[in-house]
Amino acid sequence: MLRTLIDRKPLSPLSITLLVMLAGLIGCIITSGILFEKRKQLVQSITESGSENFTWAFNQLRVEFYRLQALAEGVDDRRDSLTGKDWEQPLRKRYEIFVSRVNTVDAGTYRDKMATQQVFAETMTPLTALVAQMDATLNGTQGFNLAAVDVYLAAGRALAPRIDALTAKAVEVDSARLGNMRDRLVTQEKYEQINLLFQLVILVAFASLAFYGLFRLDRQKQHLVIVANELRQARSHVEEEAEAKRAALQRALTEEQRHSRLQRRFVSMASHEFRTPLAIIRSEEHTSELQ
Repeated sequence: MLRTLIDRKPLSPLSITLLVMLAGLIGCIITSGILFEKRKQLVQSITESGSENFTWAFNQLRVEFYRLQALAEGVDDRRDSLTGKDWEQPLRKRYEIFVSRVNTVDAGTYRDKMATQQVFAETMTPLTALVAQMDATLNGTQGFNLAAVDVYLAAGRALAPRIDALTAKAVEVDSARLGNMRDRLVTQEKYEQINLLFQLVILVAFASLAFYGLFRLDRQKQHLVIVANELRQARSHVEEEAEAKRAALQRALTEEQRHSRLQRRFVSMASHEFRTPLAIIRSEEHTSELQ
């Protein structure tokens, strides 16, 4: 096998170019798959992050805080003229919504994304303490009471600026996160455009080489047709010469045979002509000897 590799002819420049281009195309396909997966992950992270939900949750915390504060202040202003328990149910409902907003913001992805922000701890710690204090004041009742109103109003005046700051910081953090994702998308698009451009270049190069190869094949075909015609003409000429030589040889052979026949006839005639005088001479010699 080593001997075969050593004896193998080196690749032509065209073959090397095609191999390099094929490797580049395969690399582009693999890169396209990787970029597709990255884009899929990026889109999935954007979808799962829920930017609207993120800012909505902190804004709703702020809205419910002020709604509950407005109801509590209204009850506090009418404290001396309150009759019945009609005011307890609206406060209780608004308070439960407020608690749900506090629990939502203080858990999951909202806490994870805001945990490094100082304002988050400065706001959520007293908020959760306020909820715990109000729950203790309500003592598990289904309604509301003025003691809980007092607790809420006392803490609310100090917490309002912090909740406003927390909401603003949440918007800022989410905007920065969205900006980062936008930058990642822009970078992703650049990579995809470069990869697509490189693929187009390779495809154009492949097409050019294909046309060049077809052109070369057509030229070679034309050359082979010319060579074939020349070979047919040469063969015809050789056959004509061979036929002429064969005819010449046949004529020479015929002439040689005619000369041979003439020579044999001459020898035969000469032999016959000489045989008779010799016989007479021998006869006379024989007669002389007898005498």
